[in-house]
Amino acid sequence: LIKAQSSDSTQVTEPLDLDYVGWKEFIASNEYSFIYFYSPYMVHHENIDKEFALLIAQFPIYYPSISIAFGKVQCLLEYTLCADLQISGLPTFVFFSDKSPLRYKQVRRFQPMMDWIAHKTVNNTVHILSADTEASFIEQHNYALIAYYLNAKNVEIVNDAMHHLQTPLNGDTEHVHFAIYGNGNGEKHKSQQTLVFYKHGQEWLSIACKRTASNADNECVFDVRSIHKLIDYALLPHLQELHPSNYAAFIHSDVPILWLWLETDHTL
Repeated sequence: LIKAQSSDSTQVTEPLDLDYVGWKEFIASNEYSFIYFYSPYMVHHENIDKEFALLIAQFPIYYPSISIAFGKVQCLLEYTLCADLQISGLPTFVFFSDKSPLRYKQVRRFQPMMDWIAHKTVNNTVHILSADTEASFIEQHNYALIAYYLNAKNVEIVNDAMHHLQTPLNGDTEHVHFAIYGNGNGEKHKSQQTLVFYKHGQEWLSIACKRTASNADNECVFDVRSIHKLIDYALLPHLQELHPSNYAAFIHSDVPILWLWLETDHTL
C-alpha cells in the first residue's frame, strides 16, 4: 500500500459547488465526476469534509493518468436537485460516467474512495487465451500479465485480481496487456490460480493464490498491491532522468534508488 502524504503536508483543493442549473453541465463536460452530497448539520461532517479534501488533493498524485472532476452539493440549499437524484441519506457520494450513476457505499476515507473510483474507470481489455494463442500473445507484447485457472470455481478469484491490477497505479499499467487462460499450463503452474507476469517474452514473476488465516471461507487471495508494486518495479527503466511527470512513479515504487544530482548547463 502506497502511503499517502499526511494532511499537514497536503495542499487542499476545493471542489466545485454545484447548483440545479450547473450540475448537468458539470456532468456532461467531464468523462468522470465524483460528487459529494452533504449538509453542514451532518454528524462528523468536518471529518468527512477533510477526507473529501484529501481525496481531491491526493488523487492526481496516485492516479495521474485518470482525469476526473470533483464537485459537491449542499442539499439544504439544493433540495430540488437532491430530491430529483433520490438523495435521501447524507452524506452521499455518487460517481458519474457515461454509464448509470454509481453510489459509493464503502468506508468514508480518502484512500478507499480513491481506489474505488480508480477501479470504476478501468477500460482495459482482458484477452481470452487458449493453447493456440498463449505463446503469440506473450511474444507480441513487451509486458503481459496472464491469470491461469484450472476450473470454473477459480474464475471469480482470478477476475477480481485482474480487475484490481488493471487500475493504473502511477499511470504505469497502461503498458501492460492483460489476459486469462482457463485450464492452461496445468502442469507448469501447480496452483489452481496463478498470476504470471511476462517481460519481453520471458516469465519474470509468478505468484500463486494463497490462503490466509483471516479468511473465514478458506478461499485464497492475491496480495494485489504487492503484485502491483512488483509490476511497477518491472516497468521502471534502469537509468532515467527524473522530472515532474515521472517523479511520483519512482518515489512510490518502494525500490532502491541511487540519486545523482547534477548541476551543470551541459548535457551529458
